[in-house]
Amino acid sequence: MLVTYGKPLNFSISAVYTISFKECVQKCWRDTTCVLVYDTAPTCKMFALENLGSVRKLNSSSNSRIAFRTFSTSDSCSNISQTPILTGATVTGRTYYNISNVLPTYQEFTVKLDTKTNIWSFKPSFHYPCAPPFMPVKRTNGVYCFGVRTRNIFRKRILIVVQVIQTYSCLNKSQALAQFSIMNGYSMMVIANMGEYNWLLGTAMSYLSTQNMNTTYSKLGFWMDGVRKASCKYPAVRSPSCNGTNEFDYSDPSAPNPVFNWIPGQPDALLNSPRNSDCLYLQVSNNGENGVDDIPCSMTVHSEENMCMNGYIYGTPAVAN
Repeated sequence: MLVTYGKPLNFSISAVYTISFKECVQKCWRDTTCVLVYDTAPTCKMFALENLGSVRKLNSSSNSRIAFRTFSTSDSCSNISQTPILTGATVTGRTYYNISNVLPTYQEFTVKLDTKTNIWSFKPSFHYPCAPPFMPVKRTNGVYCFGVRTRNIFRKRILIVVQVIQTYSCLNKSQALAQFSIMNGYSMMVIANMGEYNWLLGTAMSYLSTQNMNTTYSKLGFWMDGVRKASCKYPAVRSPSCNGTNEFDYSDPSAPNPVFNWIPGQPDALLNSPRNSDCLYLQVSNNGENGVDDIPCSMTVHSEENMCMNGYIYGTPAVAN
């Protein structure tokens, strides 16, 4: 959030809270529908992007504070006590908001200052809607929608989604990939960053209590993109070029440098345990042993671990509107 001085001009509705300005700024940052905070002490107002058109720029003597949601790669933020940096520049923000509280949507916007009128105008870009209950996520090459569906709902053919799908039976990697022959535009995905990892892990864990098989397993596995490189197979040894995520090739173009948590001690195929652990999966369990692991691509049920390969992570790009 970037704090400066101003007053909303063109807006429809706002949310009013009886909290401090500092608390309001923090609340706005946590609320992915909020793009602006206005200090109306002892209350504050929060605005969503679709409800705000323009803001008048004021000087510090007005004591009329506002805070923009802004995207920055800087290691530091402006301080309330410092001179506001928003003079004639363009600020780029990123947010999520709901259209009529129906479609979760990814939206980017710019805040441009007209130096003649001292008015900031909010200019939205294309928005990327995702069919509920899916969440929009920005990757390096576009916006994707994340969600969790069971197979019976999946048959409704939701077209814009990256999701973990739970199946009615245990299946190997080839069987999982075969599903995409009837799904135009879909492919198996890898986990791009820790935000995605934490969300997918939490939602996948919910499947432990909704298993569709005759046998109840203490662990479930979900296939994901990633195949072990020929140069990183046993008896190769661990080296800078074969050390964790770089032991695998990825076909998912939206996440060329995936980031996630490994199960402690994994991947371990270079230690010959077993040597043909050439595929990746996300594991969830009742004992807290969660994370990504390598496993033979032919695995359907790991009897010793009481684990079923119960689904996969897949998706397709969201469509801009």
